[in-house]
Formats: sequence, structure tokens, C-alpha cells
Amino acid sequence: MKLRTLGPAWSGALMGTSISATLSNIFGLSWLSYVLLIAASILLLLVSRKERLSTATMPAWGMYSMGVLALGTAYSTILGLWWVHAAAWFIGGVLSVITCLWYTVALLRGKAGPAAFTWGLPLVAPMVTATSSAQLGAHLQSPLIMHIGMAMFFLAWCTGVPTFVVAYLRAKVPLALRTTTWIPLGIVGQSTAAAHLLWGAHLYGVIMLSIGVPLVGYALYRHWSAVGSMPYNPSWFASTFPVGTVCLGAHLSGFDTAAHVLLVLLLLHLIWAATGGAIQAAAQPTSARPR
Repeated sequence: MKLRTLGPAWSGALMGTSISATLSNIFGLSWLSYVLLIAASILLLLVSRKERLSTATMPAWGMYSMGVLALGTAYSTILGLWWVHAAAWFIGGVLSVITCLWYTVALLRGKAGPAAFTWGLPLVAPMVTATSSAQLGAHLQSPLIMHIGMAMFFLAWCTGVPTFVVAYLRAKVPLALRTTTWIPLGIVGQSTAAAHLLWGAHLYGVIMLSIGVPLVGYALYRHWSAVGSMPYNPSWFASTFPVGTVCLGAHLSGFDTAAHVLLVLLLLHLIWAATGGAIQAAAQPTSARPR
């Protein structure tokens, strides 16, 4: 992979690596969390390429905003650097609102193309802002930031949930994008975490995580039934961050056994996505490799 090919479209790698760093630290894997934090910081530099804001690029910019927010949380969780969290919250939060509102208008006008799970990427971004707001608001004891988080929660919920319902009903998922079936789990896990941190809403988490069980089963089947034939592309990392959010939501809701299982699945997906291109290249016949 050439570095010039990187940009916001690869922000799924930043998202997945950042939340893996946070969760590794939460579950006592300190050495791994430091390694992943360094990797995520490098990824931020690699994906931070100037690219025009447009309806077509909104899913990528939605991922970028979530990646910035997730990295900020990793820095505050692992190193206690809340100023980094605050900067990431501001930058990622503003961008999340832009992507959400822009893409919502595009969807309502029928300008977003055929139904796809990637529709939800710009819309779920404010939910990550909601979680980041709850963490920062609690640290600073700021009611204003907490209320911003609440507003972000409802913005993401009201736009994202209906969109994912439409995607499940209408989306035709091509082989190359099978991993995008994990994306709806992002709003399940992230809203569970946000609701717990903002309101202590345990029952909401139980309900959402219960809904998430069949959605995980569906994503596992669609993803892993095609794992041997999927061409490598940035969407492979779509199998990482959503799993991480459900892991975080399960942990905050007190379901630590499930959270441990999900952490293992997250790390498996991260390794698979990170090494997939090299593995496919090695498996390709010599005569078929580009010269």
C-alpha cells in the first residue's frame, strides 16, 4: 500500500485502532494499549489529507471525525491527557455535526445513491461526540458539555436509526463491502455507552444490547462467510470500531464476560484488517502480481 493512497477513506483504521487502545487499557492490557496508541497517532497523520467536502466524501469524513474523537478518548484514558481529549472533542465534534446534517439533507433529497450501510457513517458520528462529551463533561464537571452530549445523542439517534432500518431492508451488499454489515452495531454500542455515561440508563443499554445480538450474528455470517474472497479495501476496517463500541457498552452495562469476548473479536478483526492486504498479496500467484 502506498502512503499516497491514504486519506479520510482509511479513517476506519484510525477508529478501530484507537478504540482498541482504549479497551485494551480498560481491561488491563497496558502494554498493548501503548502500542496501539502509538499506531493510532501515526494513522491520524496518514489519514489527515486534504480532501474536498462533498456528499460523496461525507461517509469518509464521518469516519475521520469519529477517529479523531476515539483517539482523544484513548489519550485521556491511557495517559490522562485531557487537553488532547478536549481538542479532539472540539474538532471531531464540529465535524460530526457537519457530516450528519449535510448527509441527512442529501438522503432526504435522494442524492446519496443506492441504499447502503455506509449511509450511517456520517449520521452515527454525533453519537461518538455524545460519549466524548459525557467523558469530558464529567471530568470538567461541566453541565454545558453534558447537555451538548445529550443533544448529540438525540441528533445521531433520530437520523441514524431510521437510516439503518432502511439499509437493512433495501441495501444490496456487494462482496467487497461485506464488512459494512458491522456498521449498524456502532450506534447500538455507542448509544449504550453514551446513555450510561450521560444518564446512567442501564435499562436502555440492556434493550439495545439485546437488539444487537441478532445484528452481530448477521454481521458475523455476512462477513466471515466471504472472508476468503473479499478484495482488500478500506472497508475491511468497518469490522473493528462497531465491535469496539459494543464491547464498551457491554462493559459499562456490567456484562464483562460478553465484553471480554467482544474484545477478543475486536482484536482479531483489527489484525485481520491490518494484515489482509499483505496476506492477499503473498497468496497471489507470482504471474498475477503487478510488475
